[in-house]
Amino acid sequence: MLKKLFIFCLLGITGSLSAEVMVLDTQKSMIKWSGSKKWVGGSHNGTIGISSGQLSVDGQQLKEGKVIVDMNSIKNLDIEDQKYRKKLVGHLQSDDFFNTQKFPTSTFLIKSVKQNGTNVELNGHLTIRDKTHPETMKAVLKKTKTGLVLSGKFSFDRKKYHVTYNNESLTSLAKDKIIKNEISLEFELVANGSKKIKKPT
Repeated sequence: MLKKLFIFCLLGITGSLSAEVMVLDTQKSMIKWSGSKKWVGGSHNGTIGISSGQLSVDGQQLKEGKVIVDMNSIKNLDIEDQKYRKKLVGHLQSDDFFNTQKFPTSTFLIKSVKQNGTNVELNGHLTIRDKTHPETMKAVLKKTKTGLVLSGKFSFDRKKYHVTYNNESLTSLAKDKIIKNEISLEFELVANGSKKIKKPT
């Protein structure tokens, strides 16, 4: 019995040693965001950059990871007027929304992964404005010649993270002012195999 237990523990240790950490390519990785009003037409979309991150892979299995988002890199893509576009981005960076001066980064820490072939379910902790909550994201993991790509879509309730400007619970506001609590994200994380490093033991 002790011999079987020893072998089991040894296999477990060996498996952890074989895991590799792939560093994200911040130039090729991207996040797209979109938000809209609750009752009337009107929406905006744009991008936001990734400052750093990594994905831990054991063979064909994604195990864990971390993505750090540069909140000051937020951009708008749908407004043509430069003055209005700058005004919107400034508002998103203000305390009404993400207060990027005080909270320059947001983080998603992947704690566990359910994987079925290329389909994965990411379970982890999302931190925005220093508020952390568990979140689950659906994604697709694909291997490439140089590394791997993790892509998917995800929505979160901004109010949980104290992003409360003109939120849905403010019944005193005119309907054309109310903005949905839900913010939608589309992400593509590119990990470059040439930057692969062994996972610390």
